[in-house]
Amino acid sequence: MRKLLLASAAAGALSLASAAAWADTVVYNGGSPDLGGTYYADSAYTASVYISFVLPAGVTSISDAEWWGGCYNLYTSGSCGSSPSFTISVLSSTGGAPGTVIATYAVGGADQTATGSSIVGPPAYAEYVYNAYFPVTSLTPGTTYFFEITGTTGTNENGEFGVETTSTAPAGVVAYQSFGGPPGLINAELALQLTSVPEPSTWAMMLLGFAGLGFLAYRKRAALATA
Repeated sequence: MRKLLLASAAAGALSLASAAAWADTVVYNGGSPDLGGTYYADSAYTASVYISFVLPAGVTSISDAEWWGGCYNLYTSGSCGSSPSFTISVLSSTGGAPGTVIATYAVGGADQTATGSSIVGPPAYAEYVYNAYFPVTSLTPGTTYFFEITGTTGTNENGEFGVETTSTAPAGVVAYQSFGGPPGLINAELALQLTSVPEPSTWAMMLLGFAGLGFLAYRKRAALATA
């Protein structure tokens, strides 16, 4: 029995590791950045950018976002400082435009990573990748939502932020921008990736499955020992 418990525990640990890796599954891909331009999404201009998305069937939550943007700093030849700050929100869609706020998260620096490339200007913006983790947000698959991005650092040594354009956004994806008033539709394709976490029922099934494999392995070893 002790060996069986150990085998099941090991299988459970393996299943948890597998589920953690699965949490990085991309459920929506807004395309790849093209270094073609940016749209202001910075509190210094009371500006935000909104990108539409729809979760596929079977996906009911998001917990991580990745996007591409540019930053311009007059004092450092375009590059951002080391401590940017962002607020992100998920909104409903009303008449195809951003509607009611469902959830808002202050995500700090959002793991800013410089790519070494420059987005066309003038002025030329330094390109960055941003990745933000936030509490699991439950949504309805097949429903249109909007993801809002706002840089909250302002025009100081950390630079002015803008969301980078892409030439490969899926059909039907739309983008909006606001400057303190109602969001307005912009003629742009913007890059965004969202990731999901496994449903609780999926975690349970994985645990049971791996526990069963551990039990079968134990039975096989026991049979060989008595043969």
